[in-house]
Amino acid sequence: VNFSASLPSRRVSVHSEAVLSVASSVFPASFSWDFGDLSPRVNSSTPNTTARHKYGVPGRYQAQVSLSAGHQEIVAQGNVSVELPPRLELHCPELIVANQSLEEAVSLINWGGVGVTVEWSIRKDGREIAR
Repeated sequence: VNFSASLPSRRVSVHSEAVLSVASSVFPASFSWDFGDLSPRVNSSTPNTTARHKYGVPGRYQAQVSLSAGHQEIVAQGNVSVELPPRLELHCPELIVANQSLEEAVSLINWGGVGVTVEWSIRKDGREIAR
């Protein structure tokens, strides 16, 4: 039996489970998952091609899965990037005077967030006047 497999890279939060999924050109008889964080291997012979794992520490891990079919075994690898969720702090006064610069009055501090997008708007009497 000749076959191939791939394990795509993932990016997850340290507070959520990583769902790793392998794609194979044939249906393997068994799987052996190594999550790259020194946790015990997870072996399975079920038809499920996914594994769930929760990483305890942020970092980059090289996950791999060994697949067996017939008398052949292959290994697929992928990277898992585990990040802390962003912690945002908004610093602003309760009241901003007309003609005062917003850049000086309002600041947003990002503690460890990666790929964070901020949407803001200014409202007056319930109507949006700036975005």
